Amino acid sequence: MIIQTYRKNSTFDSLVASYKVELRSIVDTQRQERSLYFPKEITTNSDLKIIFNDSLEYRITDFKTDWVPRWCNDFCGYECTITTFKMNGILDDRMSNMLIKEPSFKYP
Repeated sequence: MIIQTYRKNSTFDSLVASYKVELRSIVDTQRQERSLYFPKEITTNSDLKIIFNDSLEYRITDFKTDWVPRWCNDFCGYECTITTFKMNGILDDRMSNMLIKEPSFKYP
């Protein structure tokens, strides 16, 4: 998988860097979830293009971060995390992980 960073608000015409990233092992019993970790050089000052198998692309823009409370058994503290972003132009403001699905893929 490839992650490309572009100058923020450049309409994906100003490539800054390209990273090859390995997908982690499948982490659930239904084979529907894997973790993906961005290189530390990627910040909210970029727009991202995530490319799977040379043809499936997702464009991530309009990152916003904030310090949000984290709860363990009790209050643990605050963590800086992504609170909103747009994926292919659609706003996601659920303060959760990015959920990327290939629309036509059928699980065995």
